[in-house]
Amino acid sequence: MDPKGSNVKVARRPRRSRRPRGSQPRQQLPDDEILFKIQEMEERLNFEIRQHAKLWERMDTIMRLYVNEERALQKVRRQVHGLRDMSNKIDMSLEFVVQGIHKVQRHIQEQCLVDRDVDDDDDMNNHHSSE
Repeated sequence: MDPKGSNVKVARRPRRSRRPRGSQPRQQLPDDEILFKIQEMEERLNFEIRQHAKLWERMDTIMRLYVNEERALQKVRRQVHGLRDMSNKIDMSLEFVVQGIHKVQRHIQEQCLVDRDVDDDDDMNNHHSSE
């Protein structure tokens, strides 16, 4: 009722059925168009499968290279450790040789002193005996 008491009908929009937009009916496609779409989708799927297989092949190659490089790196590390050990052994050997050379030099110097003393004694003895 309106404020004056008369019966008035209010116009309303007709109700529409609420259906999700994605489920609205589509037009029926002809069979050949459907088959064409299916073939296109199959071709696309096959292409993607081939690309995926190529990608896996590349990944396998990269992993093989990685493993080979890792092995090579381990080998180089072992060689470096061996060279360090060798360097230490060489240093010790050189130190031994240097000590040996010093001993030989001391011995030669001592021998020279002894020889000189003997020569001096001989000279002194010869000098005294000639008098």
